[in-house]
Amino acid sequence: MEVQGKYYNIERLIGNTNGNEAFIRNLITVFIEKNQVDNFSKLLTNRDFDNLTTLLHKIKSNLPYLAQPKIVDEVSNLHLLALNKKEKELNEKLPSVVNDLKNLIAELSAEVNAEFIG
Repeated sequence: MEVQGKYYNIERLIGNTNGNEAFIRNLITVFIEKNQVDNFSKLLTNRDFDNLTTLLHKIKSNLPYLAQPKIVDEVSNLHLLALNKKEKELNEKLPSVVNDLKNLIAELSAEVNAEFIG
């Protein structure tokens, strides 16, 4: 598995797991399966800031081990906006961040699947 791609960077994860590839693949698979990125826009539309904050907090805690720093920063900023119920700013920034997160998940999925196939 490559250490980084356009959207992901697992260098920190490799360091924290002593390079245990099976464990790394398992953590990435769990992240992919448990993500709820598709719910972010719906929660914002419904003005459900509490659940949006909760989901952003959950994903935010794993990102430093999986994502490029830009994505980590974007999600941290969204989390603060949701926490403070900044609807206008969330509407402006959420679509781009959701797109980056979907690309991150797709890229991680491709890497994990390539490892299982290859």
